Amino acid sequence: MLTQGEANLIWGKGGKTLQSLTRRTNAKISIFGGRKNTLFEATGELSIKGSRSEVQDAEVRISQVLSGGTCTEITLDRSEIICLVGKHGVNIRAIQDQTKALIHHPPKGSKSMNVIISGKPEDVKIAKDLVNNFINTRKEFEVTERQARVLVGAGGTTIASVKKQAAAEITVRDTTVRIYGPKERRAKTLAVINSLFVRTGVPGPLLHGE
Repeated sequence: MLTQGEANLIWGKGGKTLQSLTRRTNAKISIFGGRKNTLFEATGELSIKGSRSEVQDAEVRISQVLSGGTCTEITLDRSEIICLVGKHGVNIRAIQDQTKALIHHPPKGSKSMNVIISGKPEDVKIAKDLVNNFINTRKEFEVTERQARVLVGAGGTTIASVKKQAAAEITVRDTTVRIYGPKERRAKTLAVINSLFVRTGVPGPLLHGE
């Protein structure tokens, strides 16, 4: 059985590593496991089929891929993972585009809170730093229960609109509002939220930046 990180190393970004291994060895290489968004959600079973020489060649090349790569895990809470991924994966794709590392995040409904980064050691280090830098932009604000309800809106429509206007990631849990993003985006988010509170006449203090 392969670990999550090993499966992702062999699969590669967009499946390119596995395609390259198959093309170079002529062996049929498969990884069986739950896969979503081109990443494996659990450990997988590796299958190599072909002639004896093709299988041996594939085994050597896969060993080289695994020995030349590394994996690391970052444990985040659910709201952090949601914001890191972003709408339709836009944030996590942006981080991957800046490196050649592959970033796996647990799917919706998973009990796992681990983000797995795999690739060459230098790429993994850069990607890990980018993930941590994003998480460290987080600022928390306390609001009243009524303000929280107004901010979220019916079915989450209001908070979705605020995110779109401010181009920042926002979560609301109970009466705690978390905002992620560069300082200027956080400031814009606060302005949009305060404007919402004033416009709706909801009682409670306005939010102030750092």
